[in-house]
Amino acid sequence: MIATGISEITDREFNIAVAFESSARGGRAIAQSTFHHFVDYNWDIGAGSPTFVDEPPGSAMMNEPQALQDTHRYAINVARWLATA
Repeated sequence: MIATGISEITDREFNIAVAFESSARGGRAIAQSTFHHFVDYNWDIGAGSPTFVDEPPGSAMMNEPQALQDTHRYAINVARWLATA
């Protein structure tokens, strides 16, 4: 574990996804504290929300098809970057 946050709703601690590129000169880093961006609810609100989500659903993904494509591309890019040695 590198970093954690505290939920303002439940007061529970949660992990923050953090990755660093190993390099003698330093490197890129990524940190994502909003885990809910990776759950199906944000990609398909018809799937229903997880128990920890208390906000009403938005309509951006339905109204803006490019937003969903961009989200998929972001997830793929992160996964590929993390999978490289």
